[in-house]
Amino acid sequence: MEKGNNTKIFERLDLKYDIDELVKDWKKVSVDLREHNWFGHDDPGNRTHQTCVQRSELCEDFYKDGCGKLGKKDKKQKEREFTIVNPTFQGTIFEKICFDLKAHRGRLMKLMSKTAYSIHRDRAPRIHIAIDTNPDSMFLFPDQENKQIYHIPVDGHLYWVNTCVRHTFINGGPSRVHFVFASDEINQQFDGCWERVREK
Repeated sequence: MEKGNNTKIFERLDLKYDIDELVKDWKKVSVDLREHNWFGHDDPGNRTHQTCVQRSELCEDFYKDGCGKLGKKDKKQKEREFTIVNPTFQGTIFEKICFDLKAHRGRLMKLMSKTAYSIHRDRAPRIHIAIDTNPDSMFLFPDQENKQIYHIPVDGHLYWVNTCVRHTFINGGPSRVHFVFASDEINQQFDGCWERVREK
């Protein structure tokens, strides 16, 4: 993907949800979710766990089939097909956010202490809401001028992140939890500022 002059990387949106309700519902679902509902739980070396808030009609494992790299799955599914809210999240603020913003492929993503993702690109920008974080938890964009670094605070705001450009996320403190999803409705507000990574 060519980096254009108008490329935007990160923006806090005016959209905001009640952070107390987010934390309360996170605590509720974290009790209801079982260890096997978390993608990566069965790999002792994997310190990046995630679970699906939304699934597609083709999912067999509601909570894990939408995790990881979709292109490597047996069923070639598109991100936009993951729109059905999973039972554990029904009646929570997570369902409300998915409905309000026409979200797809919503996931809760945990990054354990002193862990980083590999440098990668996503197919489309992501919306992040921090639920539990620390000051040493941040995005890093190594190819951008001055190797841009961004921290998302626990403030209830939605943050639009252009993850179509090469990036990683580094957590140098205690474990971090974000609610992450895609939204065509929000991405349209940033038309011309990002370029979709082609699905293979």
